[in-house]
Amino acid sequence: MPAGRPPKPTALKLLQGNPGKRKLNSEEPKPPTGPVKPPSWLRGRAKTAWKWVAPILEEMGVLTTADPHALALLCDAYAEYIECRAVVRKLGATYESRVIKTSTRRVAANASDEAEDITEAEEPFSGDDCSTVIRPRPEVKMYQDAWRRVHRMLSEFGMTPSSRSKVKGAPQEEADPFGDWARGSRSAS
Repeated sequence: MPAGRPPKPTALKLLQGNPGKRKLNSEEPKPPTGPVKPPSWLRGRAKTAWKWVAPILEEMGVLTTADPHALALLCDAYAEYIECRAVVRKLGATYESRVIKTSTRRVAANASDEAEDITEAEEPFSGDDCSTVIRPRPEVKMYQDAWRRVHRMLSEFGMTPSSRSKVKGAPQEEADPFGDWARGSRSAS
């Protein structure tokens, strides 16, 4: 797999005016746009996120029939972020853990001294043998990772202000009530 930036889709280069003036891929696949259904494995908050994001992407003309699994991964990462973030808000970003202090005893060379050390080690640990360590909660790392994935996917779909600023959209058509009426649309009346 080559390192570096992934190539920009040709449609995105065209919308940006092909700033690099490089030859465009005329044979790039162009999947049809339109409504897509969420994959069957999408559940809970992820499915709720789909219901929120998919219509926006459809209206932007970005969502194609090739994108449902990429969008599902975005929604799934978003749900994971929300769930881990809720745990951190409820329980805090850290937790206390008791650890056993390592022994600084010198191990003797003869067998009789080693036998004494073994019997001492089998005794229960006292409060002096343990210390309390404050550790970050695993959910902190998990929600940070989920947020990185969400942000990356939002950018892929053009859903962040900076990713939108790089795209010149097609001009919006003016509403033509007479044309709608002539075609038989009742919403024009």
